Amino acid sequence: MPASLFRPCLVPAYQVQHYGDYPGYIAELFTVIEQCNGQLRGVQKILNTSAK
Repeated sequence: MPASLFRPCLVPAYQVQHYGDYPGYIAELFTVIEQCNGQLRGVQKILNTSAK
C-alpha cells in the first residue's frame, strides 16, 4: 500500500481569538476530516481489490 495512505491526520492549530475566527477554523477541520476519509477510502479500495 502507498505510504501516502498512512500519513497522520494533523489537527490544525487552534488559533481562535475571536468569535469570527470560528468559521475558518471549522473549515480547516472539515478539510482535514475529508483528507483522512480519502485516505481511508484508498485503503479500503486496496483491501477490497486484493481480497478478490
